[in-house]
Amino acid sequence: MKRILLIATLILVTIAGVKAQDVFTSFSARIGNLSVNYNNAQVSDLLYQHYGVPVNTLNSLYNSYDRNWGDVTMALEMSNHFNIPVSRIHTCYAKNKGKGWGVIAKDLNIKPGSYKFKRLKSSMSKKETYWQGVYRDYSTNRNSNIARKGNVKMKETLYSDFSNSKGSHHNDKSGNKSKQKSNKNKGNKK
Repeated sequence: MKRILLIATLILVTIAGVKAQDVFTSFSARIGNLSVNYNNAQVSDLLYQHYGVPVNTLNSLYNSYDRNWGDVTMALEMSNHFNIPVSRIHTCYAKNKGKGWGVIAKDLNIKPGSYKFKRLKSSMSKKETYWQGVYRDYSTNRNSNIARKGNVKMKETLYSDFSNSKGSHHNDKSGNKSKQKSNKNKGNKK
């Protein structure tokens, strides 16, 4: 009897993990599909407006995540939700390439069924709806400031180690370039 219960429990845990992986991987794919109608500068500007991550870092992430804006967005969401540096998420992504975001979450010690895991999973549909609205509105008026509604400013420590330069240039609304500073510009040495 105990053996049957153990097998049933293992089956349920496996199914829950696959369903969660489907949610994360589906989110990434859908966000990736929303971004295909825009060039990289437009998408990185929308993500900059929403997360506050400098454009050069977003472009580095894009190249590192197999040139997929959906995976970049999923990594930023995981980083922000779990307070895990993007570089650590990328290490797990590279190690588990092709296995899906549920496997990546497990590799980051985010256990299926845990409060944190459930919280991220439940937020995915809201975030997907949010990004659908942003891309829809952006297609109408091409103003990246629309991504500021409901924006999430990430802690610089979550992404600063991923940037490969000493700062990024971002065009503000008037077209002027403004300098985004990273920890490297502040005189901090490791």
